[in-house]
Amino acid sequence: MKHRHGLYIVAILATILVSGWLQPGICLADGSAYALSDGHKVHYLDQGRGEPALVFIPGWRCDHTFWRKQADAFAGSHRLIMIDLPGHGKSDKPDVEYTNDLFVRAIEAVMRHAGLERAVIAGHSMGASVARQFALKNPDMVTGVVIVDGALFEMPKDPEQQAKWKEELQGFASQFNGPDGEANTEKFIRAMFVPSTPPEVQEEVVTKMLATPPRVGQSAMKNFMDPALWSEEQVQAPTLAVYADNPELTPEFKAYIGRLFPNLTFVSEKDVGHFYLLAKPEVLNRPLAKFLTKLSGK
Repeated sequence: MKHRHGLYIVAILATILVSGWLQPGICLADGSAYALSDGHKVHYLDQGRGEPALVFIPGWRCDHTFWRKQADAFAGSHRLIMIDLPGHGKSDKPDVEYTNDLFVRAIEAVMRHAGLERAVIAGHSMGASVARQFALKNPDMVTGVVIVDGALFEMPKDPEQQAKWKEELQGFASQFNGPDGEANTEKFIRAMFVPSTPPEVQEEVVTKMLATPPRVGQSAMKNFMDPALWSEEQVQAPTLAVYADNPELTPEFKAYIGRLFPNLTFVSEKDVGHFYLLAKPEVLNRPLAKFLTKLSGK
């Protein structure tokens, strides 16, 4: 009877895993877990041990696997939380507006669920904006901030220029809608590679980003262009910014980043594309290791 009962339990667990259904709070052997935010499941991977802990936020239409090279480098010495933002990866994909606030609430929910009071918050690309907003709204939960080729906009102060700027942002976001939206998305993604980006990395990035539902990507991009996100409120936490060197990386932009993050360490690297965290991870891992050492006071 006990043997049969054991087989029955195994069968139930197998059904749960195969179906992909998990109640929030159940953790898998690989460190996967689910938190509830706004009534929807948010998937995250919890690996490693050690302080300071890090929370990794992917970029537009990306998932937690984009951070695996950082997990390889730091899971032996730090606790790492790698999040699939709502609408992405293994998280629920409800029919809602994918706003910066939605993503911030999801990170709050994950940290509460993981029992994590404070962490270094790292964001890639659009995820850098989410990291910044999280730090502004939850300064007591932030040990430091890491901006990884962050998409951060400086809004003109002149009302006339500001109106034109808003119009240009809306026009940019609109290219990802309609019948040509996904074709334009692929072109946009491929334009962020450099010749040295390995072909296998290029194809992985394109495949995974296009796997995100178009409605999620369209909504996230539209809401990312909200001028309300681009005030110059300052994040006081120690901050590391690591950028791929490009023509947009002007002295004016660096000065703007310095205003947003007054306690800033700024690093840039030539001949690396936007996805260097996968293609050339040492570009991020080297300065990040120094930054974490400094934070821990060792």
